[in-house]
Amino acid sequence: MKRPPGRSRLIKETGVPTTIKLTLSLIVALVGLGAYLLETKLGDPTIGIIAGLLTAFMILSMWIFPETSKKKAQ
Repeated sequence: MKRPPGRSRLIKETGVPTTIKLTLSLIVALVGLGAYLLETKLGDPTIGIIAGLLTAFMILSMWIFPETSKKKAQ
């Protein structure tokens, strides 16, 4: 089966285009950075570190774990 032009194998396998994943990663990173800075400056630094680690986990898990498929169970 021939792939449409401009689509890589990675996009076809994951289902979500890489540009969308990059955009979501950037948004999550910015929000996480904001939460980290806000908590370390005005709140509890421990919560800021937890927010930073949670941000890193969310971004990493979006790239590592595959999406669920809509196949019926046999």
